[in-house]
Amino acid sequence: MLKFVFKQCMPNNALLDLSGEFSDSLNEIFEACTTAILLVDKYSNIRYCNGVVLDLFGYQPKELLNQPISMLMPPKFRFGHEEMFNRYFTAPQRRQMGNGTIFPSIDKMGNKINVSIGLNTLLLNNENFVVANITQAQENNDRVNRDLQLSDALRIRMINNKRLIQLADASNSSVIITDKQHVITWVNTSLTKLLDKSLEQLIGRPIIDVFGAQKAKLDALFMAYAEQHALKKEFVVELSGVPRHLVMALSPILSEQNSNGNVLYINDITEQLRLQHELDENTHLLTTIARIAKIGHYTLNIATNELNWSDEIYRIHDLPIGTPMDVEKAIGFYTNQSRPIIEKAVESSLQTGEPYDLELPLITASRRDIWVRAVGYVEFIDGEPAMLKGAFQDITHMRLSALEAEKGIRTKSAFLANMSHELRTPINGIMGVSEILAETKLDAQQNEYLSVLTKSASTLLSLVNQILTYAKLEEYPDDVHNSQFSVSTLIQQVAFTHTVASEKKGITFSVSIADDVPDSIVADAEKLEQIINNILSNAVKFTTQGGIKLNIAASRDNELRISVEDTGPGIKDSDQEMLFEAFRQLDMSYARQYDGTGLGLAISKNLVSNIGGRMGVDSELGRGSTFWFTVPYETAQHAKPSNKILKLPPILVLVKSNERNQWLKVADGLNLTIVPATSETQMLQVLKSNDIIKLVLVPLEQITKPADVVKRAVERLLSKQQLLLFVKSSKLGDVIHKDFVDCVVEVATSQDIGERVTQYLLAAESFYQSFMRLSEGKLEGKHLLIVEDNEINRLIFYEMLNDLVAKITMAENGVDALEKLSAHDDIDLIVMDCQMPEMDGYECTQYIRKSTDAQRRNLPIVAATAHVLSDEVTKCYTVGMNDIIQKPFNKHQLIKAIANNL
Repeated sequence: MLKFVFKQCMPNNALLDLSGEFSDSLNEIFEACTTAILLVDKYSNIRYCNGVVLDLFGYQPKELLNQPISMLMPPKFRFGHEEMFNRYFTAPQRRQMGNGTIFPSIDKMGNKINVSIGLNTLLLNNENFVVANITQAQENNDRVNRDLQLSDALRIRMINNKRLIQLADASNSSVIITDKQHVITWVNTSLTKLLDKSLEQLIGRPIIDVFGAQKAKLDALFMAYAEQHALKKEFVVELSGVPRHLVMALSPILSEQNSNGNVLYINDITEQLRLQHELDENTHLLTTIARIAKIGHYTLNIATNELNWSDEIYRIHDLPIGTPMDVEKAIGFYTNQSRPIIEKAVESSLQTGEPYDLELPLITASRRDIWVRAVGYVEFIDGEPAMLKGAFQDITHMRLSALEAEKGIRTKSAFLANMSHELRTPINGIMGVSEILAETKLDAQQNEYLSVLTKSASTLLSLVNQILTYAKLEEYPDDVHNSQFSVSTLIQQVAFTHTVASEKKGITFSVSIADDVPDSIVADAEKLEQIINNILSNAVKFTTQGGIKLNIAASRDNELRISVEDTGPGIKDSDQEMLFEAFRQLDMSYARQYDGTGLGLAISKNLVSNIGGRMGVDSELGRGSTFWFTVPYETAQHAKPSNKILKLPPILVLVKSNERNQWLKVADGLNLTIVPATSETQMLQVLKSNDIIKLVLVPLEQITKPADVVKRAVERLLSKQQLLLFVKSSKLGDVIHKDFVDCVVEVATSQDIGERVTQYLLAAESFYQSFMRLSEGKLEGKHLLIVEDNEINRLIFYEMLNDLVAKITMAENGVDALEKLSAHDDIDLIVMDCQMPEMDGYECTQYIRKSTDAQRRNLPIVAATAHVLSDEVTKCYTVGMNDIIQKPFNKHQLIKAIANNL
């Protein structure tokens, strides 16, 4: 038979000469093997296969003859196989194929099976063949039983046939043949490797000697040898000190009912068991995870519409596991609103191949309302949808947690709103009364007391703002407002405060802006200023000698790198991680030595993160620190002011004596009248005696006394119709203290005195005209309704506005305001507090906006609120308010807010 088979396989009718004494034995041995044996020629065609292929692949041997070996491979593995086969044929060696011991294959019906493949080469009739020894990867009893039934075909004569030895030697299984006395007469190479022994150490020795050390574990095997009966059993023995799991199959070699010896097949399944154990563990782990996470998987056969659910999906639906299920029933569990959504998603996925991921409400079999996440994707075969697969998760607990979180955020927001109102309202009273008091005549001691009061109120407001800012960052982390601004202007404005503070402590302060830093950029200027202020405040606070340097450099990809170097105490490596934690200072002794909430750096870190930058610190104990951060930006063009004829009343200007003529010359060219004063004393004398002065212009570089002293001295002499304005030149490297922000105008850098003077006057005109338009042009003759429940704040409103408007009517809450509106039909604008008893400002505004009286319904309403959270600000506009002024405010801010809405 074998001779016939090879005759059919060989080209040009060439025969493999297997005739002779052992041809029948060879055929019997091939057919007795428990593994599929295939001979493949150099063209990768199958030239011989034994009968095991029928059991393994479902093919009759003759169906495979002259067929390419790739027909037994899954389609995706066929590409490139011919090249790999040729490489192996060029440099053959005995080896395993596949991933470890597993290789994917397909049977005649197209089913996927996993096999182990051993490769070797064989020379037959001067032609090279590849011998492929194939076994199913997972051992089973059927195959082992077949081993026992077929083992009788083995005969002792196989050891005398060289070709037979070559074929058997290529087997993955280890083989031992013994004679009647149980002496080893032949072994294959696999056995020598398994036992780590040479042929000389094995051939001619009793079988019991080979496993002597493991005799106690192999009693059943040796008993079978002694009794001449077949055996199939798994044993655990130690080989080279390592436990191995061996499946041993013993078969007697019978001839006419007489035993001529035994054949022992040994399969090492240690690795297979390990892989199976890992698979079982992973399966158990995934099942456990799925149960905990309430997540399951499903498959839908598009052709047959057969739907399969994992156990967990049944549990999610409150159904017994295994309940028959189809697509229509499955979709029926979704609510009426969500059913069209899932149907559309599935249909779209089948048409486009795009996966879907949905969160939808569902009603279980036990009528529980839950939320589920449904994820799905389509597998295509030859361009056609074949399977819909996906995952299904019960996310009800997540949804509930999210709702609880939202509730917590709303509660926190309400608390912060109330906190803001309750803290900022009395601060507004203190600062407002202080501003009113500053306009009265006070002696030196009273002025000193007033200065302390104002400073304390500002400090308290700063602390409150820090706490509220931190809370806002937690609640609104993505609140970014980009705008165009000048880098140099912003840096100089920020730096001035800290320059003054540094000088008072006797330490140096410097600013360095690299040449490649663009002056005009688009970024969040407010946050940038706050970050730099926080870092500089810490540097000044903790530095007692040496100095501080603020550096601004351009980095890669439109990014600024801003750093603050100080010569302070430095920070230990172990402490640097906690620097950016809220309410933390490195040593609580600092809290006693220095003021502060411990929020500055935490706020800065959050702000930097919000604007897309990074922040860090480089420090060494005893050698100072460098705090740095990056700011992404977009470049922008900076518009320069143009020259024009200015409209300004007579101005009193503090000038240097050597620049007096230049000021007069520029003023004449701009058609202005100025009164130059070359000292602070002369400036005060002119102000006392000259009634036509409407604006006092004080360039910072001209003063020889502290700015706050000059400010108080001038303000005591100002009438209510006169303004004080501080200006500065960028060449100073700093700007006016933040306390003067409402009366400071920035001008650009210039080395030319004439250009600098022109810029001062342009800024002065802009400031003056803006203020006069607000205070004189729009408030004169107006009737205002002030709705405020706090008595002190009502007093502040009255004192700030009484000289500018015709009439002020006060109301203590929303109910009172509606009554006052009914009693007065000439009210031009309402200033409305938001949080009041009986009826708050929101509800009162809604009543007004619903009024049937068109004039009353359209009255402008300005909210005067201590709330600073964005939700509260949005609420003001939502209910119909026109504008907002936040407490605490000063007179100029109040006038501007009212005038803008008249």
